[in-house]
This record gives sequence, structure tokens and C-alpha cells, in this order.
Amino acid sequence: MRANLSTEMINSLARKLEQNALTDGGPPVSIAIYDENGFMLYFAKMDGAPLRSIKLAGNKAYSSSRMGTTTASFYKRLCEEKIDLSFFCDPCLTPIPGGASIIIGHCLIGAVGISGRRPEDDQKFADMAALKIVQEILKSQDILLGDAK
Repeated sequence: MRANLSTEMINSLARKLEQNALTDGGPPVSIAIYDENGFMLYFAKMDGAPLRSIKLAGNKAYSSSRMGTTTASFYKRLCEEKIDLSFFCDPCLTPIPGGASIIIGHCLIGAVGISGRRPEDDQKFADMAALKIVQEILKSQDILLGDAK
């Protein structure tokens, strides 16, 4: 059974992520959630988040979705292999930390992008958000599979 990101689930999880961002003591952020093809499912800019975070959060989610990895790992690859970002011929790709893929098993189902804090803090938040989304999907599948038994 292939997992997917339903609108109801994404909206519910995004509200929890926003609440977490409000209470964790860090600066406000923009949150973007994209599907496995790099298309937006959800976006929110918290009050006080920098304007630049709007585009960055989306591009971080897009990049993680398209590359199938975190933007921090993508940045590391670019540096280690001395690859210029322009070689990918995609102006929306960014290696700035803060993007995390949502993967269940070996299946990419989407990505989350966070922007508004220091890049390493954006990445930590994105990693946590992707993990929470995976956990919620697995929990909902257990409920569905339990109903089918």
C-alpha cells in the first residue's frame, strides 16, 4: 500500500508544526510541504517570519522532493563533488539547509521546507517535521489496516 499525504492530514500536522514553532523559543518560520513531484500541498508564513523565508521554504521543500534527500545532504554533495548548482538546470533548486524528504520505506512521498532561522536550525526543524509526518502516516495506516482485519 502506497502512503500519501492527504489534505486533512497535512493541515492537521502543519498546525501542530506551527504550534511547535511558536513555543520552542526560536524565531518564527515559514513552512512548506510539497508532494513527491515537487508541487506545493501546504504553505504558511508565521507572523514575524522574514519575507525571504516565503520563497526559501518552498524551494527547500521542492529541492528535497526533487533530489530525494535533505538540502543539507544536497549541499554536502555539491561541495564534495565540486558540482555547480547550475548544472541541474533548475532555478528552484537550493542547497540551503532546511529541507527534508518524507520517505516511507524506499518511497519518497513528499518533502518539508523550513525557513526563518539559522540554516542549521531550519534543518533540525525540517528533519523533526518530516519524522512527525512519517509517524502520523504510519499511525494512520495502522488504524486503516486494523479496520481491514
